[in-house]
Amino acid sequence: MTVKPSKTGVVVAHGGRSPGSHLFRDEVAALSKRGHLVLATAVHMPLGADDEEELRRFDAAVEVQRRAVDELEARGATRIGFYGHSLGAARGLALAARDPRVIAVVVAAMGTGMRPLPWDPIRYVTVQGPARVFQQGTRDEIVPLDAARRLYDAAPEPKRWLEYDWDHGIDACPQARLDRYAFLDETLG
Repeated sequence: MTVKPSKTGVVVAHGGRSPGSHLFRDEVAALSKRGHLVLATAVHMPLGADDEEELRRFDAAVEVQRRAVDELEARGATRIGFYGHSLGAARGLALAARDPRVIAVVVAAMGTGMRPLPWDPIRYVTVQGPARVFQQGTRDEIVPLDAARRLYDAAPEPKRWLEYDWDHGIDACPQARLDRYAFLDETLG
């Protein structure tokens, strides 16, 4: 009997609060060329008037990513990863904490404790679950290195820390790209 290899899928999530899936076209193309099914989500997450509304909007954005996982699964993906940049990384950690189908998460340019937010990713990173790689620029002007390191330190194994002489736009760092592709290839199989 021949065992058919499983298909792999990756959800890609932009940072920020405005739709921005177009920002990662190169990322989607590169992951697709490596054999992964890839969906880039477009999320609009305006600021909430209060913590309760802010958390509702965050949860709605995470639900968009969950639907992307559903779609990848419907297209045959049996091993699913997530790459998120900045706020997209926080949404990826929340998704992985809630959905065991996500077995690998790339957390790029995200930290904890930078300001009081009801969806601080520290709430989600401590959940046992997927393999995680944390990518951080040492010159990130938005997410301080110590905030990113605190988030990494709170995560259970398996995890990996990678830092680069780069700014918040770690998504454009050539070595970071190669490292995250290798992590997803290895973890997803």
